[in-house]
Amino acid sequence: MDEQVKAGGYETVSEFMREVLRKAKRERWQEQIESMLIEGLDSGPGVEATPEFWTDRKRELKKRVARRKDRKR
Repeated sequence: MDEQVKAGGYETVSEFMREVLRKAKRERWQEQIESMLIEGLDSGPGVEATPEFWTDRKRELKKRVARRKDRKR
């Protein structure tokens, strides 16, 4: 471990371990994102994202937010 710390230009073993953990976390997130993208591609035919599509999406999101607010009251 000490050799890797020196070779990597780290000051301490702790600094080296933090970097190792950060890299592992980034890799897990990347794998998760890639998996979700593949799932989306395999889910069926795509939909054209027209201005009307986004207007409908925004309207639906506003309805969902309003319903959640109503439930919390």
